[in-house]
Amino acid sequence: MSLLARLLRRAGLALHPLVNPHEDWLRDRLETILAEQRRDLTTLLKDAERQQKQLHSVDRELEQLRDKSTTDLASVRRTLAAQHVRLRRQLGFSERVLRRAAEGTPAYREEKVLDRLEKLSRTDQPILVGPWTGEVGFELIYWIPFVRWAAAHYGLDPSRLIVCSRGGPASWYQGLAGGYADVFDVATEEEFRRHTIETPKQRTLRRFDRDIVRRVRKDRAVSLLHPALMYHLFMPFWKQQAPMSQVLKYSQFKRLQPFDLPGVTDRLPSRYVAVRFYFSQCFPDTPDNRAFVTRTLLRLAGEVDVVLLHPGLRIDDHADVVIPASPRIHAFDALQGPSRNLEAQTAVIARAAGFVGTYGGYSYLAPFFGVPSLAFYSERNFYLHHLHMAGHALDEIGGGTLTPIHTRDEALLRAVAG
Repeated sequence: MSLLARLLRRAGLALHPLVNPHEDWLRDRLETILAEQRRDLTTLLKDAERQQKQLHSVDRELEQLRDKSTTDLASVRRTLAAQHVRLRRQLGFSERVLRRAAEGTPAYREEKVLDRLEKLSRTDQPILVGPWTGEVGFELIYWIPFVRWAAAHYGLDPSRLIVCSRGGPASWYQGLAGGYADVFDVATEEEFRRHTIETPKQRTLRRFDRDIVRRVRKDRAVSLLHPALMYHLFMPFWKQQAPMSQVLKYSQFKRLQPFDLPGVTDRLPSRYVAVRFYFSQCFPDTPDNRAFVTRTLLRLAGEVDVVLLHPGLRIDDHADVVIPASPRIHAFDALQGPSRNLEAQTAVIARAAGFVGTYGGYSYLAPFFGVPSLAFYSERNFYLHHLHMAGHALDEIGGGTLTPIHTRDEALLRAVAG
C-alpha cells in the first residue's frame, strides 16, 4: 500500500465518528436483535425437536395400533372361517339326514324306480333283465310279473330284452324277451353258491351281479333292469307297511304253457304226479318228516305213477330226501347240466296231473301251468302274505290251485281223499 493510501485510511477512520455519530448504538441494537433471534431460533429448534419426538411417539402408537388391528382382524377372519366350516359341516350333515330320511320313504323309492324305468325306455341299447339269482317263488310271483308290467307300461320292445336267470327257466318268460342268458354258462355252481348264500336278496347291485353282467354282455353296451328296482317297489308290502295293491299296480301275471323238451318229456309216463320233496326251514330234516315223505310217496304210487324230481345239484340250502324204492316211482334225474336244471324240471311239472312236495318255490310253479299243487310243511315259519299274493295271481290267470297242508293233517287228508 502507498503512503497516500495509508494517510487517507487513517483520515477516514478519524473522521468516521464525526460522520456516523450513532454507529455504536446501531451496532448494539443489531447485536441485541441478533441475540433475540438466536434465542427465538433456539426455542423453535427445541420446540421442533419436541414435536418430532411426539410425532415419533404417535407413529409408534399408530404402528402398535395397526399391528394390533391386523392381529385382531386376522383373528376375526380365522374365527369366521372356522365358523363357516362348522356351518357347512352342519348344513351338510342336516342335508344328508334329510336326504336319507326322504330316501327311506316308499314314495321316494317309488319315484326313483319309475324314473329309472323311464330312462330305460328312452335308450336304444339292449336291456339285460336280471341277473336273477334268488328264490323260485319270488321269481314267479314278483320278479317276472314286475318285468312284464314294466315292458308293457313303458313299451319296451321284447327284441331288446335279454333275460338272465339261472338253471334255464326261459319258459317262465314266455313272450317277454327276445334272448336268454344263463348264469351257469358264465359262473360255476360253487361260485354261485358262495356268493348267493352270503347275500341271497338282491336289494342292491352286488359285486357278483356286476361280474355276471360283465361276463354276459361281453363288452357290448347294454342297459340293466336289475331286481333291486323290484325290491325297492315291493319292500313296503313285504314289511307289511303297504297293502297288496302296492304290488298289484306294478305286476302283470300270465299263465304259462307246457312245452316239449326232447330227452325229457318224451321219457315221461302218460299220466303221473310230479313230486319234489326237500328239507327246508318249514320242512326240516327230522325222523317224522322222513317217515312222512316215505308214506306219502308209497300212497301216491299205489294210485298213479310218480315222477320224482331229483335235480342232482346243490346251489342253495335245500337238501333232498331219500326216496323209497317202488316200480311206480320214477326217480327222474332232470339234471341236464346246471344251466338247464330248472328247464328240465319245469317241463316235467308242466305236464303233470298234479304236484306234491315241500311248500316253496316248486309248489308255486306248478299252478302257473294249471297244475294243482299240494305243498306240505311241518313248521309254519313262512310269510303268509307271499301265499296270499300267489293265490291272487293264480286266481287272476285261472291257474291251478295251491294248497299248503300241515303234516299233522295227514290223517284228515287221507280220510277225505281215500
